[in-house]
Amino acid sequence: MWSSALPLLVLAVAPPGAPGPHPREASAPAVETDAPDVQRARALFASAEQLFVQRKYAAAVVKFEEAQALRPHPSVLFNIARCREQLGEVPAALRGYREYLRQTQAEDAELRRLVSQLERTLRMRGVQQLTVYATPASAQVTISGRHLGPAPATTELPEGDYELLVAVDGFQPERRRFRHQLGQAEDFVVVLMPIPGAPGAVTAPPLPVPPKRTPPPGEPQVKWRGFSSVGGTWEGTSGTGHTWRSDSAVDMQGEQQAPRPGEAPPEPGDNP
Repeated sequence: MWSSALPLLVLAVAPPGAPGPHPREASAPAVETDAPDVQRARALFASAEQLFVQRKYAAAVVKFEEAQALRPHPSVLFNIARCREQLGEVPAALRGYREYLRQTQAEDAELRRLVSQLERTLRMRGVQQLTVYATPASAQVTISGRHLGPAPATTELPEGDYELLVAVDGFQPERRRFRHQLGQAEDFVVVLMPIPGAPGAVTAPPLPVPPKRTPPPGEPQVKWRGFSSVGGTWEGTSGTGHTWRSDSAVDMQGEQQAPRPGEAPPEPGDNP
C-alpha cells in the first residue's frame, strides 16, 4: 500500500501460491507526495493491483511497468516479476526476481526458493540465465557475436563456451572467454577502464561490493564473476546472497559447478 511518508513503498503482489496481494517493503527516499509523477505512479499502481486481483496479468504488468518508469522502486520490480510468472514467462520472471533480490539484498527464503525453481525450469529446457552488468552502464554487451544491447543485459544460453565483449567509446574494451553451465543463473560484473586522453572519457566509479553473509545450509549457491580491463580480484554477492572470492578468471570458472552427467538437478532447499 502506498505510504504517505514513503509514497514509493508499494504493496507487492501475492507470494507464490497465495491468492491475493502481499506486502514486500523496501526503503525508499521521501519525495513530494503531490508531485505529478508520484500521483500518476500511485494511480497506475492502484490500477495494476486491481487488474492483478482480477487475474488480468498482461494488463497489470503494463501498468506496473509504467509506474516503474515514473518512479523506479524494487517493490514494483517484484510486482512485474510476479505478473510475468503468472503469464508463464519464466525468463522474464526470473530476471525480475533476481534483480529485486540484487537491489534489496532481501533475506527472503520463500522468494529464493522460487528463484531456484525457475532456474530449474530453465535448466530442464537446456538453457540458463546470464546477466551482464557493466560500468559505465552505457557499455554495449556482445556474446559470441550476438549483440545484446547496453548493460545490464540478460540472456539465456545453452551450456558451452562463449566469448563476452563489453565495449563503449572512450574505454578499453573487455573481452573474455567463459564456460556457461546450467546449474544456476549467473551474473557477470565488468568494469571498463577509461582510455587516457580519449574524448569524453571519464573515470568509471567501481560497482559497490555487497556485504558478506553466511548462507544457511541447503541454500542453492550462485556465484558471479567480476572482470576488469586491467585485471584484478573480484568479490561479491549473487542473487541468492552467497559471497565468494577468486584470484583469476580461471579460478572463477573452475568454481562453477554443474550437475554431473546423469545426475538429477537438486530440488530447491536440498542439502548439497
